[in-house]
Amino acid sequence: MVAAKERVTLDIEVSAELRERLDAVAASKGVAPRVYCAAAVAEALDRDARAGAAGGGRPISREAVERMRSLKREIFKGGKLPGNHQRRAREEGGAH
Repeated sequence: MVAAKERVTLDIEVSAELRERLDAVAASKGVAPRVYCAAAVAEALDRDARAGAAGGGRPISREAVERMRSLKREIFKGGKLPGNHQRRAREEGGAH
């Protein structure tokens, strides 16, 4: 079982225009931009899962996600991959 409220940090790069829109909408709702982003991502993932958009048209169950997390903990034993994967992804032009 995953610890309650397990949290990680996710860095994303967005345009200045998108950041301004985010700040304005979050402020209008009285929440921090990070809170608004987290809710928006969760909503989009739930919507995609219901629509079967993930995994080649098959929804990903919460059980499958928990199994993936369990395997990740088992393989990496709480550690991270060596090196700076974000910098490497940027240099290779990949998403992170």
